[in-house]
Amino acid sequence: MTLNTITIIIFLIEIKVQSQEIFRRYSFDYHQIMIRLVELYIHTLFV
Repeated sequence: MTLNTITIIIFLIEIKVQSQEIFRRYSFDYHQIMIRLVELYIHTLFV
């Protein structure tokens, strides 16, 4: 794993944590949308 990959993984984890906090404050599908975006982003990295 390169340093760039590790940075991206840390960034994605931070997005996930922040989206969970937002999801607690507001009850809408923002969290689900973020998960989908992250999954798509990971697929584009490794495909």
